Amino acid sequence: MRLKPTVWRITALLWLGVVPWGSLGSLATAATPADPKILHVLNRLSFGSRPGDVQRVEQMGVDRYIQQQLLPSSIPEPSSLTNQLAQLDTLNLMPPVLLSQYQPGNAQKLTPEERKALRQRTRAVMQQAIQARLLRATESPRQLEEVMVDFW
Repeated sequence: MRLKPTVWRITALLWLGVVPWGSLGSLATAATPADPKILHVLNRLSFGSRPGDVQRVEQMGVDRYIQQQLLPSSIPEPSSLTNQLAQLDTLNLMPPVLLSQYQPGNAQKLTPEERKALRQRTRAVMQQAIQARLLRATESPRQLEEVMVDFW
């Protein structure tokens, strides 16, 4: 499972602090002028507007959009996002299972090759967790929920 190159570029720019989170909306909507109130709401309640977000909020209205975001369980997840998350095999494992599969009982008795294999397995867990977080932040229509997850 690989992320799109655009997602990696935006993530790198955000992580390096080159592009602030709030400016993603202005990047996505630079070609079409929009109501400043809609852009303000999208920048505050989400990670910025994505293609089609401004038009969707214009159609439903700002108040209805806010109410919808306050009830994230009422917003269905897209099947493309669900499918991408389902491919991340370590994501749905319970913590005891992760510990038993990815942490040995006595790390001092491992050979250098076994330690390297262990690091690679634990790195896979971290990479999949990061990938899932980025996918949810960029693809989920439950943007307010994702902003709150990022905050907490």
